[in-house]
Amino acid sequence: MDEKTLIYFLQYFAGLLYERALESKERCTAAQKRPDKPSSRDFACGHAQAYYEVLSTFVHQAEVFGIPADQLGIPNIDPDELLR
Repeated sequence: MDEKTLIYFLQYFAGLLYERALESKERCTAAQKRPDKPSSRDFACGHAQAYYEVLSTFVHQAEVFGIPADQLGIPNIDPDELLR
């Protein structure tokens, strides 16, 4: 596998993770408005938390390895946004 293929994969994967994380956050927010279903809320919000953990790890590891965020197409990805 060449370097360009790997970069494209990482760019696509990071974008996909972020997109799904935002969707998961929306489901958590919607579930929080339904106090009659606490287990549904707990699952939805736990799912969003898991995406936060994955994205946070991805972003921080890119930094550790000296990979510029813009090279991976993630300069605007802020995992902490998922906690707000």
